[in-house]
This record gives sequence, C-alpha cells and structure tokens, in this order.
Amino acid sequence: MYAIQQTAKYLLDRGTANERILINCDSQGTIKTLDSTTCRSRTAIKTIKNLNTLAIFNDVMIRWIPAHQGYDGNEIADILAKKGAQEIEEVTLIPIPKAAAYAALREKVKTGPIKHTKHMNMMWTERYERPLQKLNRSDLRMATHLLTGHCHLNYHMKKLKKVETTTCAACGMEDETIKHVLTECPALWKLRQESFDRLGLSMYEIRHHQPLRKTISFYKKAMEILHPPETT
Repeated sequence: MYAIQQTAKYLLDRGTANERILINCDSQGTIKTLDSTTCRSRTAIKTIKNLNTLAIFNDVMIRWIPAHQGYDGNEIADILAKKGAQEIEEVTLIPIPKAAAYAALREKVKTGPIKHTKHMNMMWTERYERPLQKLNRSDLRMATHLLTGHCHLNYHMKKLKKVETTTCAACGMEDETIKHVLTECPALWKLRQESFDRLGLSMYEIRHHQPLRKTISFYKKAMEILHPPETT
C-alpha cells in the first residue's frame, strides 16, 4: 500500500500528464482495500487520494500479478528491497494499520513472557478485543500499559533504572504494580469507589465484569495522583 502511495506521489510531483500508467502489485489484499467502498486506514485513504488525483490527467490502472513469477518490475523491486535492507542509510517509518497493532497487542499479552507474575496478574481477556478497536490513540496507549505491564508505575520503572524504588508513591506500603493500583492501594480507595462504585475489587472481577473504558479511566486518574505531571 505504502509503495503505491509513494509511486503516485512521485508521478504527481513530476507533473505527469497524458500518460497511460500501469502499476503492478502482488498483494491482493492491497488491491481489494483500494477497491473497497469503505476504508478506515489513513495510509489507504491517502493512497486513494493520490491515485484519484493522478487519474485526473492520466489513464491509471492497478494490476495484480503473482509474486516471483518472472515479471521484470516485480523482480527488480525485490532485488532493490534486499539491497536496501543491506545498505540502510535512511529509515522511513511506514504507518502500521490499526488491525496489525491490535493483533500484535493481543499476541503480546497472550503469549509474551510474563516476568512479574508474582506482583501482577495479566489482564488480557478475549472480551477486550472489540473495545480495543474503538479506543482513541491516548486510551489505546493506556490499555497497552494495563495489559502488558509496561507502564510508568514504579515497579516497572525500577527495572528500567528510571527510579530508585518500587514502592507505591501513594501509600508507601507495597510495590507499585498494576494489581496494587487497581485493587489494593488504600490511598486510592475513594477514587476506586467513585470509579467502580465499590471498595473491594479483584483482578478477576476487573477482567471479566468491568468495562475496559472504565478501567482505563480509573488508571488515568490514579496516575495523576501517583505521579502528577510536572508543572513549570
């Protein structure tokens, strides 16, 4: 998708007009996305916009071809890609589709190594799959913190040698972990009651009965208490 987007941009920047342009692509998924009547991917939307603009003054066609079947352009592209990987001078960051990000997140929390099970129960549950897809970027970042344990709480930051102690900044009694913040910290009891309408909570109940958005909202407010943003 990104390659087609850049191809169209290159031709537009050159002022290409009154030409018959054939773009070969070995990805059926990319072609189906471009042909779809609905599209949410920003990369795809930008690609479609570039192609439509290019097609105003040109005859543009995108054709699927099978990979590694002797098509000159396709073979040259593969050779250049391999050469580029060996002679990296400049890195171009290609946007990752949300679907790929969600899949990677699910895989991480389900199969990734859990190094701190003594202090934190991983929160992943299949019921989070749909809610994750509806989160904005900020809430998705918070969800990643909650589900993986890679967050700004002292227990994790101590491992990164960013802080001197793992102790909770609010109560000073236990390690500052996801589990402690969500279910145990006495300094957060009032916030916990306001957020979940109850004082006592278990990780099981949060995973299986509390909405993900409510848990994220609580976590955000708790972080403002534990580690207030610095003001100048």
